[in-house]
Amino acid sequence: MIENKGIGSKIFDVINVVILVLITLICILPVWYVLCVSLSSREAVNAGQVALWPVGFNLLSYPRSWGRVISLVPFSYLSSELC
Repeated sequence: MIENKGIGSKIFDVINVVILVLITLICILPVWYVLCVSLSSREAVNAGQVALWPVGFNLLSYPRSWGRVISLVPFSYLSSELC
């Protein structure tokens, strides 16, 4: 059954969507910025050129991290099996 919404309900829906979109952006943008900084070149980050997109794309931040993550996989597996 489809009901006709009143003007008050439509206004509430619009305001609700706007508020939820703003909250979503407030939550996602800091994570996106950190990702952009981690994927940008060191020179671009130091010069303040990174905003909402990586500048001078590189993956030099990640080789050491992936090595640590991969070395922890067997430890995590064994820990979960023993518990």
